[in-house]
Parts: sequence; structure tokens; C-alpha cells
Amino acid sequence: MERKEMKYHKNDKVRCAVKCKHESCPWKVILRFNKDDKCWRLSVVKDKHDGCVRTQNNSMVNSSIVAKRWKQQIRGNLEWKTNSFLEKILTDDHYILSKKQAWRALVKEKVKVSDLKENGKERFLRMYICWEATREGFKHCRKIIGLDGCHLKCKIGGQLLTAVGIDANESLFPIAYAVVEDKQKGLIQACESTLQGVRHIFCVRHLHNNMRVAGFTANAIKDALWKAARATTVNNFSTALLELRKLDENAYVWLGDKDEIKDF
Repeated sequence: MERKEMKYHKNDKVRCAVKCKHESCPWKVILRFNKDDKCWRLSVVKDKHDGCVRTQNNSMVNSSIVAKRWKQQIRGNLEWKTNSFLEKILTDDHYILSKKQAWRALVKEKVKVSDLKENGKERFLRMYICWEATREGFKHCRKIIGLDGCHLKCKIGGQLLTAVGIDANESLFPIAYAVVEDKQKGLIQACESTLQGVRHIFCVRHLHNNMRVAGFTANAIKDALWKAARATTVNNFSTALLELRKLDENAYVWLGDKDEIKDF
């Protein structure tokens, strides 16, 4: 707050000694841990600076401190760019931060936490990451975005959602990814609202898996579904669906209720 740079001379489990980094300045604070009361107590306090100057290049200012200091402002400006954030820090707090430190501070506070707390602590809920390099790299990829998700079989659980493109070597190119608490609920609605006029296609393998779960397990139904998916004209597509209808009327009705088919 005073823009003075300090230095830790001792910092362990029993003692913490902090002094002003300017050798001639008398400012210093020493704390000792009291085992009986299980708390820290101030043993020396010289709370007056003398002979030192304020500095904008403060080595004690790191991404964690900045994230905590600007917590509310960052969460209220989720679209904040790194350069704009750096300018705001310099104007309001008068210290210089590296671009990497500013980016780390933004990332730390853009992680969504749950409204429910566990043992008085905030719980991780979800987060979204899109690196600048991948965002710029996608400009040179084919204009196709693939969306998929998988279960995270770890302590926190949840889902890993990814957005990938196809580069010039016909290889997958990661664009962005997110860790969320539930399945890709609302994905179709989100695409319709943010990507208006863009053609959507769906993974036939996942669609067939859902058909099997619904009870349509015959190989003939699978073959008819893939024939429809590989159709290159509307007439061929309609013919393939008619074959599926002849095989199983209920499978045809089930498939017709899906948003994947309604676009045709």
C-alpha cells in the first residue's frame, strides 16, 4: 500500500522477520509463534520508514497478491485484456507488473468457484482457457470447429470440454478447453445463439451409442444410420432414412426427435 519494498530475513515456522529493503531505513517487523496459544505475536514493531523511497518495481508484488487485491474487479470484468489490466494497475496502484504476472493474476481470479463452501473454503466449480497462441493459430486452420467432452476420473471429477480445429496437416489443433461440473448442457442452444447461420454437424458414433442405450441395437439399424450419415444428397439421405423406417418404426421416430436430424 505504501509502495515500499521489504525483505524477509527470517520466515519459518517459529519466526518471521521483515525489514525494509533499503539498508538505512529502520522499518522492521518481527513475529514469533506462540505454541501455547497457537498464534503469532508481534515482538518488534518499528513502523516508520526513513531514508527510503517509493518504488514501482516491487519484487514482493506477485500474481497471487495482485489477484487477491483485484479480485472483485477482475470477476466483474471477465473480458479484461492483459494490457488493459496492466495500465489499470499502474494508474491505480502505481507499481509495474510484468505481462506474464498480470496474465497469471487474471487467470487465477477468472476461475469460477461454487457458492457452496467446504470447511469455510471456496470450492472449485469451473474454468475456461483459451491461449493467445492457439487463438491466433486457428486463423490459419480450416474453418471447422469440433466440440467434444470426456469425464475426468480424478478427485474433483467433472467434465473436460474441448474445442479443436484442423490444421494444414489434417491434424487436430486445440483451440480452447474448459473444466466444468456437468455435461455439455445447453451446447446446442449456445451454438444457435452465438454462431447464427453456421452449419452444424454431429458425431454419428455418439449418436449411435445413444441409439443403443435407447434399445436399438441391431446391426441393420447401425448400417442404415451410417448410410444416411454418408449420404451426399438430400435424396440419398431420405432414401437411407426410409430404409431405417422399414427396419424399425420406433428407431425412425426416435431419430427424428433429435436436433441432429431436424436440420435436414
